[in-house]
Amino acid sequence: MARYVETKIPLTANQAAGTDPILAAETATIPVRQAVIVGNPGTTDANLHLATGEASGTGLPLPGGQLIAFSSALPGLDNALYVTGLAADDKLTIWVA
Repeated sequence: MARYVETKIPLTANQAAGTDPILAAETATIPVRQAVIVGNPGTTDANLHLATGEASGTGLPLPGGQLIAFSSALPGLDNALYVTGLAADDKLTIWVA
């Protein structure tokens, strides 16, 4: 069973704009990230983006008050994770295994 590490992230202006990642890309030759769960405790809907650069496209919806989970079966889980649709100082919680 995977062990998760919890991180609470108060978003910076650049993270909220989708220009800085909320979770950096893995740099290991063999990715070790097994799963990621992102929680949006606020009431504002957001979008998550797995990308090698800035957020692009519409991303995956993350409604306020909800969680979204990714497993290693998702291609690109080793890429950086970006968020759009939120504001600076909004808070997200991320669990990574």
